[in-house]
Amino acid sequence: MIENRSPRWTTFDGKAFGVDIPEGADTWIDERAYTSPIGFSPDPA
Repeated sequence: MIENRSPRWTTFDGKAFGVDIPEGADTWIDERAYTSPIGFSPDPA
């Protein structure tokens, strides 16, 4: 599952301190949510 895109911390700092972000730098990050199966029971061997 992919979460909503969020700004990288360097983007926040650039805006807060008035620093120009270099061209080509990543300004957004796609975070992933990891889950485990619920109710999974392996076959007894």
